[in-house]
Amino acid sequence: MTETELLLSQLADHAVQVISQKRKATGFEQLLRASAQGGKVAGSARQLLEIYTEDDVVTGRSKLPVIGRPS
Repeated sequence: MTETELLLSQLADHAVQVISQKRKATGFEQLLRASAQGGKVAGSARQLLEIYTEDDVVTGRSKLPVIGRPS
């Protein structure tokens, strides 16, 4: 995972936390909505960064290798 990918993941986590606290979210549905909105915050940031840098943020380095897969 690159530094940028890590930062965007942290942004999403923090956005979910702030949104759920501000809205006093309780229960699965409210927390699910806060999670989706936090993901949109990070997704928007990623898209803007890709536009401004003209480069992809998500890289092949972020994918974990498959271990123990039967052939």
